[in-house]
Amino acid sequence: MLVQESVAESLVELLVEKTIAVKFGDPFDPMMDMGTVIDEASARRFETVVNEAVAGGARSWSATAAAARCTRPRYSTGSRRA
Repeated sequence: MLVQESVAESLVELLVEKTIAVKFGDPFDPMMDMGTVIDEASARRFETVVNEAVAGGARSWSATAAAARCTRPRYSTGSRRA
């Protein structure tokens, strides 16, 4: 997503606020908004991509889940990788 720099910070704050409210876990639980990824390897891959972006200077917003096969939706800003 490309966002005008003058509103980027407030947009990210709003997105993170909304994302934190997302309930994730068992995809068969009707109380959940989002299920797990297909397997633990995929969850690890998502973590690797985010960690590489942060190592390259990006800022990661929101926390990851500790549960296997779960990764909380996150946003990163400042990444130079397309």
